[in-house]
Order: sequence, then structure tokens, then C-alpha cells
Amino acid sequence: MPTEDECEAGILREWAKQKPDRRRSTYVERQMFFIWLQKNRADLLEFRSRDKWQDVNGWLIQDEQ
Repeated sequence: MPTEDECEAGILREWAKQKPDRRRSTYVERQMFFIWLQKNRADLLEFRSRDKWQDVNGWLIQDEQ
């Protein structure tokens, strides 16, 4: 199982590919990206968590600051 840090790094790389303009994202954009991850890159969601959506959403928000 990949570590949480490895998954976070991979998720942020995918986010940068899909959202290259770097403007602040909306909640819906982050939610749509999470759904995309579930369908297309489930391997990046193989970390231990009680609520993966909350973790990923927090990482994306933090990355934009």
C-alpha cells in the first residue's frame, strides 16, 4: 500500500495536469476531480483514511495557498 505522502504527491501532480491555470478552484471542481480520481486513478486513493474526500479536498485547498 502506498504511503499517504506518496498518494498526496500523485494526486497533486494529477491536479496540476487537469487544472494548469492555477486560479482558485471551486468546491464543485474539486469534487469533480475527486470523482475522476475514483474512476481513473483509484490507485492514488489507496491510503488509510476515515474520509478520503476530506483529505483530498484539504490537500487541493492547501496546494492553492
